[in-house]
Amino acid sequence: MSATKQERNMGIDVLRAVAMFFVICQHILVQGSVTAAAEVGSGKYYFMQFLQVLVYCAVNIYGLTTGYLLCRKPFRLSRLVKLWLTTVFWSVAVSCVFFVLVPESRTFSEMVSMFLPILRGRYWFFTAYFVVMLVSPVLNVVIQNLSRRQFQLLFAALFLIFGVVPICSLGYDVLRITTGHHFSWMIVLYLIGGYLRVYPPAVPVPKKHLWLLGYWISAAVHLLYILAVNLAGLNSFTNLMLTYPSPLILAEAICLLQYCKDLPLKPDGLPGKLVRFIAPGVYSVYVIHVHPLVFWNKNIISAFRAWDSWNGIQVLGAILLTAFAVFTVCILLDALRQRLFRLLHIDQLAEKLSDRAEAVVRTHLNN
Repeated sequence: MSATKQERNMGIDVLRAVAMFFVICQHILVQGSVTAAAEVGSGKYYFMQFLQVLVYCAVNIYGLTTGYLLCRKPFRLSRLVKLWLTTVFWSVAVSCVFFVLVPESRTFSEMVSMFLPILRGRYWFFTAYFVVMLVSPVLNVVIQNLSRRQFQLLFAALFLIFGVVPICSLGYDVLRITTGHHFSWMIVLYLIGGYLRVYPPAVPVPKKHLWLLGYWISAAVHLLYILAVNLAGLNSFTNLMLTYPSPLILAEAICLLQYCKDLPLKPDGLPGKLVRFIAPGVYSVYVIHVHPLVFWNKNIISAFRAWDSWNGIQVLGAILLTAFAVFTVCILLDALRQRLFRLLHIDQLAEKLSDRAEAVVRTHLNN
């Protein structure tokens, strides 16, 4: 996050902001039971399913962009420490707000968990990301030393493990990694992102729009699969392909990465300034709105039931407006957090402590 304007990839910043918007939409659809509330086989049902397919690639986008951006950068402990401090700050802050507004939320478990976001599994993505960042120096060595052919053989094996086996087992989680909610899948995404950086697909710039077309085609094929299994009366297999390791969901993320990575945005133009304002707070949008006291709040979930009688277009509008509101409020809240951290010199302290820790480790390794 401390990169200069010249070092930032504005296209990736845009993609990550869009992906976080997708995450909010996905949570409304799934945790809000908006998709589940639609009558199976109805037009609204397939409309909601298609929307869910379009946004489900968000987590894959974050894994791919992490590998894409960091595969050629040296490991910096400070990067991880700053992320951890942001996570703990919002974990504690949101809990304290609920302690005041909702007294029954003051439980011993919550008081402990809010300070231990990793050890208590509060945010599965952050826990998985934390592990990936710790092993990223080794992953970078792999990325920088494997040939294109060796990469292809590795990905063939990983495709078999994460893509073929879960589908052939018809949803039975043989390897306990089927859904992709695991650091092992994040490592795979990191490697793929690094591969795309080292061996970029040869697509002429004027044809970059084909990547965007590939995203829509992948989603359309996924919708056809859902339609086929429902018409065949195999409703229990509707979500078989709706996992992070799903080839179609992965293809969506890769297509969007390839489309966005070189977007011609000028840092000093109005769009560029807006992206620069939003980018540092995108991660906090996740931490704030997925906080357990927010994410699983029965009053918030029940609010979506008013949409059950609406048609698909009305629900789409409600989802987009709600997601935009959540995204905007969280970005503005995190702008205040960033200002507080600057006033207290939190980032500088994190840099110093991280540099000392890295120096100690290097000293012991050299002895």
